[in-house]
Amino acid sequence: MILKLPQSHSRTRHDRKYLRKIKLKKRKKQLKEEKEREKKREENKLKSDAWKAEQEKKRKRKKRSNQGRHKIIVEEWNELAEEERLHKKLKKGKITKAEYEKAIKCIGLSDDDVGRESD
Repeated sequence: MILKLPQSHSRTRHDRKYLRKIKLKKRKKQLKEEKEREKKREENKLKSDAWKAEQEKKRKRKKRSNQGRHKIIVEEWNELAEEERLHKKLKKGKITKAEYEKAIKCIGLSDDDVGRESD
């Protein structure tokens, strides 16, 4: 910003020094304000980065827990499907009861489940 003196007044050496001092003061004030704004931006960024990181952790944790539940459900359905296939083979006579019980134990079912199925 340039300060203008009245036309009747000619610029002297003293006037130029005075104008420089005013410009320097304004510049220092602007730099100080700019540093404060930058400092606030950094603080806000750190806060927002921390918040984003926390949200990301929560999202990943929830996703992992959901994947774990889904995996368990899929495994149970696969075991059930395998058990049904074996039972169907037993009914058709393609495998014996001993083979059926052995296969059931291999797919991870307990002895109680085997007892119920064979009855």
